[in-house]
Amino acid sequence: MNTDVLSQYYKGILGQLNSEVQLINRLFKHNGMKGDGNESAIRDLIEKFIPKKYGIGSGIVIDKNGNQSRQCDIIIYDNYNYPELLSMSTAKFYPVDIVYAVIEVKTALDSEKSKIAIQNIDSVLKLDYIKESFRKFPTDPIGKISNDTVFFQDEPTKPPLGLVFAYETDTNKLDTYLNWFSAENNKEFDNIPSHICALDQGLLVLKGGLKKELPLVFPVVEGDIFQTTEDNPLVEINGKKFHSYKDSLFPYTKVGEEDVLVDQGKTLLNFILILTRMLQLKDINPNLNLMEHYLTEDLKVKFTVSNGKLNVIK
Repeated sequence: MNTDVLSQYYKGILGQLNSEVQLINRLFKHNGMKGDGNESAIRDLIEKFIPKKYGIGSGIVIDKNGNQSRQCDIIIYDNYNYPELLSMSTAKFYPVDIVYAVIEVKTALDSEKSKIAIQNIDSVLKLDYIKESFRKFPTDPIGKISNDTVFFQDEPTKPPLGLVFAYETDTNKLDTYLNWFSAENNKEFDNIPSHICALDQGLLVLKGGLKKELPLVFPVVEGDIFQTTEDNPLVEINGKKFHSYKDSLFPYTKVGEEDVLVDQGKTLLNFILILTRMLQLKDINPNLNLMEHYLTEDLKVKFTVSNGKLNVIK
């Protein structure tokens, strides 16, 4: 399968996703219902691509002390070793220690909604996860199991990953998109997402939390400066500006003074590939004793019967 076939395949996937989103937006005028539908669309897409050992849900992440996160749109957790023990009721709770990643989903991202997304991610990353080391096969720098040693290595537990996914933004400037997640504008938060994807802007890789931002833009015409002409005019739809190019409409973002047409198919493809790779590199301790850490004291009390009497086992 060559790269052209892959490119066309993922563009087809994006077309299906966008068709579903447009239908949802037409059917549901209420913003809450619209957001729920769009969350389901990207959740279903992610579920098709990541391995089955990962469970996908939504709800609230908790820690062993009973602290709770804000409501999370997408929660990716260890479904292989730890089924949904705390999700048997309508209110779904996920122990932070079995959560690989949380993803905030926004239909249309702007300055205010970016703050909400960061706040929700921060509420998860602040939870008190169980800090234990566990044994695993050593790996080389690209993640393959190393063959030059027979010893296991100790791996420290780590907090979940935090990401943001948006179908579109209310800006056509890359600098504005960057500023929403910049260190200067988010000093009130202890943690921010590691990756942000907006289909009409590209990907942001935020290295080291609040340190250096790395934008990744995937242009339709690579290496060329796009020029607005009579053959590819500017088109406005529902307040959002698009460029017409080769009989198709593309969102664009300004990089400096240049208009760059953003290939949403490439953006979506890279988001899924980066998410999959990040999940591969994050390990969940397979030996966590959730009963010991998450059961309340009254549930830990056990009784035995001796000589017709109940005796407490401590």
